[in-house]
Amino acid sequence: MKKKNLILLLLALIFFPLLKADAFCLNYNLPDEINLNEDFKVEVSLSDKEVFVESLEGVLSFDAESFEFLGFNSSFNDWIEPPFLNVNEISFRGVFNSFLTDNIFTLNFKKINNTDFDLKLTSGIILEEERLSSLEGINFLKESLFNVSSETHPDSNTWYNQKKVKLNWTVPKDALKIKVLIDENEFSYPSVEYGDPIIEEKEIELDDGIFYFHIRYFGKNGWSEIENKRIMIDTKKPEDFNFLIQENKIQFGEKYLYEIEIPSLAQKYSTSKSFDFSFLKSGEYETILRAYDLAGNYLEKEILLEVEKISSPQFSSVILEENNLYISGYLEAKDVKVITSIDGEDFENQEILDISPEGKFVYYVKDLKPGLYDLKMVTIKDNNLSEENKKIILIIDEKLNFRIIAEILIAYGIMILIFLLLHLVCKKNKKRNKKIKNKKYEL
Repeated sequence: MKKKNLILLLLALIFFPLLKADAFCLNYNLPDEINLNEDFKVEVSLSDKEVFVESLEGVLSFDAESFEFLGFNSSFNDWIEPPFLNVNEISFRGVFNSFLTDNIFTLNFKKINNTDFDLKLTSGIILEEERLSSLEGINFLKESLFNVSSETHPDSNTWYNQKKVKLNWTVPKDALKIKVLIDENEFSYPSVEYGDPIIEEKEIELDDGIFYFHIRYFGKNGWSEIENKRIMIDTKKPEDFNFLIQENKIQFGEKYLYEIEIPSLAQKYSTSKSFDFSFLKSGEYETILRAYDLAGNYLEKEILLEVEKISSPQFSSVILEENNLYISGYLEAKDVKVITSIDGEDFENQEILDISPEGKFVYYVKDLKPGLYDLKMVTIKDNNLSEENKKIILIIDEKLNFRIIAEILIAYGIMILIFLLLHLVCKKNKKRNKKIKNKKYEL
C-alpha cells in the first residue's frame, strides 16, 4: 500500500501579504517497497483541487544522506526558474495550469541508506498574475561555474555529424568531488561521481539525437548548481528530397539547403528555395543536385538539365514605299507567336502576327508620317518571351531628302576648294624657302 503524506503550508498569508499570494498543500505517493541502492519515483501533486493554480514557487526538502535525487519530470507549462538542487533542498518556480492536471512532479530518487523517506514542503506560494508579471523580467540565468566547452561540438544550437564528443571544463578551487551525467533528459541530475582524481575532460561516443551533459560539484557550501550543455548529433543523410523543374526554374522544398553544381561550367550555386537557370544558353547540362541537412549531411541526385531558348524573330526584308512599311521575317521555333509593336510621331500600333506553317510572317503598316520610329518584335511561347529583336526606322519624305543631298554637295564643294587653296599656299612657300637657302651658300 502506498504511503500518503499531506503537506500543509500557510506561509503566504503570514509572510507574504503584499504579494497577494496563497499557500498550497501537496500530496506525494511512494512505492509499496523501497529497496537499498534501487531507484524509485515519487509523484507529487496538489492536494486542494478546489483552487485554480496559475503558477507556483516553493522549496522541497529531503534527507540527502539517505536518498540521492536523480532528476524529475513535471507538468509545468514553462519554467521561470527550473528546479535546482542545493544539498537537500529542491527549489522551483514556474507556470502551472491546475485545470489540466493536479500532478506537479514525478521525482526520481535512489535509496543509499536504510532510512524512511520523508519529503517536506519548507516554503511555497501560489503566485498571482501581478507577482508572476514582476518575475518575468528577471534574469534567472546563473553565472557559469564550469565553463563547459567542446572542441568537437562547440555550439549548443548547432547540429553536428560527428558521434565522438569531447568535453572540457574547469573545476572550482574548493571542489572535493564532482558528478557528471550525459543523457537525453534536459533536467537530469548528475550521478556519476569523480573525486580522486577530479576529471576536467571527457570523451564519449553518442548516437544520433539530442543529449545533455550535466555537471555539479561538492564543496565547502555543499552541492553546487547544475550546469548543462546541449549536444545535437545527426550523422544520417537525408532520405530523399523533391524538386520540380518549371519555367526555367528548379523549385525545391524548404526542408533542406540545396547546392546545384554544373560541372561543364565549373560552377556551383546554393539556395533554400529555387534556382533560376534562365541565364544558361540553349543546350543540355549534366547537373548535380545536393540536399544538405542542418548537420551537413547530404543526398545527391544527377539530372540532365535541358535549356530551350526561344529564338527571336529574324528579318528577311524591310521595305518602305510611299510611307507604307512592309516587313517580312521567319522563326526557327515552332508553335510560337510573334508580338510586334511600332511607336513614334504620335503613332502606336501593336499586333500578334499569324505564322505560316513554314514559320514565316509579314508585318504591314501604312500611312506613316516622316519621323523616327521604334520597331520591336518578340517571340512568345507557353507564356515565355524571347529577347526583343529591336529595329529603329528613320522615315524621310522626298522633298526633305533632295534638300539634304543638295546641302551635302555644297558642303563637300566648299571643303574641296579650301583644301586646294591650302595646297597652293604651301607649295609657293616651299619654293621661296629653297631660293633663300641657295643664296646663302653662294656667299
